[in-house]
Amino acid sequence: MRYYILNTNKRNVPDCEDDMLRLGKCSAYNDKKHKIEKILKGDIIFLYSSGRGIIPFGIATGDIEKSDFKGGEEYSQKLIQFKKLNEPISYGAVNKIIFKGKEKLAVNGTLVNNSGWKGEKIFEYLTKSPSIKFTK
Repeated sequence: MRYYILNTNKRNVPDCEDDMLRLGKCSAYNDKKHKIEKILKGDIIFLYSSGRGIIPFGIATGDIEKSDFKGGEEYSQKLIQFKKLNEPISYGAVNKIIFKGKEKLAVNGTLVNNSGWKGEKIFEYLTKSPSIKFTK
């Protein structure tokens, strides 16, 4: 199992993030679409909204769906056990609470591999912390 942070691209195309949240999927578009092919079945995907932080997460199915997107292409994967957070976990909170100031969360780019202890710590915090609440 690997851990990835996928930037939802809200700053450039606001409907992308809404679409991912509504349909419980991770997506990449046009020249970045092939990044979705790196994600394997069972990988944990954290969706990251610029300026807000981690908003939901789920487990990749490994099945790539290809579709048209505003004159280009979208590659996506459904996320099972998709959980939306009531409140985003900000970049600063991840660095301070989860990483205890020892490391910084990597969020530069469309898809960032955070496998190893970083991904495990984020997942553990999101699934075991009593302060984390999810929407239905």
